[in-house]
Amino acid sequence: MSIGDYVIRPARVADLLAVIGRLQQCELSTTDLTMLSLANFHLAETNDQRVAGVVGLERAGSMGVLRSVAVAPQWRGSGLGQRLVAHCETAALTAGVSDVYLLTTTAIGFFRRQGYQELSRAVVPAEIAALRQFHSLCAPSVRCLGKIL
Repeated sequence: MSIGDYVIRPARVADLLAVIGRLQQCELSTTDLTMLSLANFHLAETNDQRVAGVVGLERAGSMGVLRSVAVAPQWRGSGLGQRLVAHCETAALTAGVSDVYLLTTTAIGFFRRQGYQELSRAVVPAEIAALRQFHSLCAPSVRCLGKIL
């Protein structure tokens, strides 16, 4: 599949089940995903209206948590993940977000290539550490990365 076979757009309420399905396929948490939180997600939709990938950003003031970057197996290696992250970062910057953090167990190399630096959770701002992603959804052993936009 080529790069031109999808469009990145904001997620809509009608996309909830498809987004949850994509996240579950990639073994990412969906327990806190609601119709309201879906407003913070973007998805890559194929020409035949399938969800090829998703990305979310949870805000905490002028900072955010990049979460739930999930790409369908057949789209991995196509650049879609990079485009989703870049799209989310651009939207975040436009909305006044200056710093972005994330947690990952398997994609450290991918995020380093996108300019993220590994951090100790101890240096993460209190507003970020208070979010469910940091204090209850992800185990303390999960690696933390951050980036100034």
